[in-house]
Amino acid sequence: MNKAIIIIGPESSGAHILADVIRDAYSFNLEDIQFVRNIPIDFQNILNKNRDFVIRFSVPHGGETPFLEHMIEKTLKAKYMLYIFVTSRAWFPMLMSQAKGHATSGEVWEAIRSTKDAYCFIFSILSRYPSVNYYIVNYETLVYEIEVLLYGINELSKWGMNCDQDVELKINKSMLPDIKSEIFNANTKWMKEHEDIFGLSS
Repeated sequence: MNKAIIIIGPESSGAHILADVIRDAYSFNLEDIQFVRNIPIDFQNILNKNRDFVIRFSVPHGGETPFLEHMIEKTLKAKYMLYIFVTSRAWFPMLMSQAKGHATSGEVWEAIRSTKDAYCFIFSILSRYPSVNYYIVNYETLVYEIEVLLYGINELSKWGMNCDQDVELKINKSMLPDIKSEIFNANTKWMKEHEDIFGLSS
């Protein structure tokens, strides 16, 4: 059975770097996806390749709200074993990153609203599919404890609903030292910019 991983989260929550890590660690194909009026226009082509793949997108994605249920239903219909990873991150650096780089007004309040809306949207959709395995993946764990994170994903995949020995996410441990993705703690960037607020500057 082919495996599919959908990575989704608010903007600046770590979906991009997690997708790179999954690609390297599990030898999955990282696929690009485009949305037109919320519909993933090339998703069926990805499914037709009949191979393990990972895709990632944020909410919103390029100004669009992804049609997540469309992708879930098509993936299940195509007989893939589906895993969904919901990304999370410490809120202060995530909100600052959004306000500086994504939110249209550049205001933190807009980033707060966008993040809350994103999680409400994601979990409202996932609640309709109780048989689909989903995991919350934390950015800080990814940065500081990548081996622990990948081991946890590996173990949790054994316990998921509708999961058996043929569809576990088995990581090749020899790949761990060779993960090509650049992993760094981007949180420090936003903390440094505001160190005066916290009385941390020298």
